[in-house]
Amino acid sequence: VYKRQDPVIAMSGRLWLSNQQVTWKALQDRFHAQADMYLAEMESFDKRGPGTLELNPAINMPDSVKHEIHIQPGGYVGDPFAGHLYHYGTSSFYHGIYGSGNVQDEVHAGSARKLPLPADVKVRRILDLGCGIGQLTIALKERFPEAEVWGLDIGGPMIRYGHMRAVELGVEVNFVQRLAEETGFPDNYFDIVTSYLAHHEMPGEVSKAVFREAYRVARPGGYYYPIDFRSGRQARRRSAYGQFRRWWDHRWNNERWSMEFGALAFEDEMEKAGLVLNPDAPEVLRGFGIRHGVKLA
Repeated sequence: VYKRQDPVIAMSGRLWLSNQQVTWKALQDRFHAQADMYLAEMESFDKRGPGTLELNPAINMPDSVKHEIHIQPGGYVGDPFAGHLYHYGTSSFYHGIYGSGNVQDEVHAGSARKLPLPADVKVRRILDLGCGIGQLTIALKERFPEAEVWGLDIGGPMIRYGHMRAVELGVEVNFVQRLAEETGFPDNYFDIVTSYLAHHEMPGEVSKAVFREAYRVARPGGYYYPIDFRSGRQARRRSAYGQFRRWWDHRWNNERWSMEFGALAFEDEMEKAGLVLNPDAPEVLRGFGIRHGVKLA
């Protein structure tokens, strides 16, 4: 039985938070101490190719996108070096989970390789929703070099860093600062629409709107495959301690929407948006389940 004063549980939670706080502070101090140099570096890449960058600093941002996810200072929109912080900070996370820092985007590349082809095998345009710094976006372009690939995120600093990184890698992808539920792309435009660990960082109602938007911009025969933690039909029964850890992550690690995500009937809402689920698709990221929603018409 969990007791609030249990010293082992309390120490575990404290160490998790302290590790992140120290990491974020060290990184933020580093980049802000040389802010002029790093800002000038990003500016020098803004208009360079291959690929393009569209920043919309006057965009109306809902309060939900301003949250400091993972207690990252400023979140994904409030610090000019959010992309830098995220990239270096999450390297520690990947090292702990997968045994490497994902230095070469190995996890994202593996996911991109496993995404299914449309039935007619035509892949001309791809959209990565909530793309962050574009690690999956870049991997998708490397898998489909002839395709027009777009990465969309509300975090301007995230995609600005992502664009700089893509240019340095010589990968032609296009980044736009927009909302995932209001992409601004034409109807029936994309063969593949995907996202990587985005839905658990947004309110349930926004997820539903994203499903509808993904359906709208996918072409008949195209699909939406959101890669995210298990919930809905994909959910697995958690132990009492596992349930506590989810709550703790929500309460103390600024996973503001994780409880709401866990309660969302994810697949049901995809179907309500018009997507037809294909349970025979491959699991793109091991342990994360299958959510392959096809637009039939």
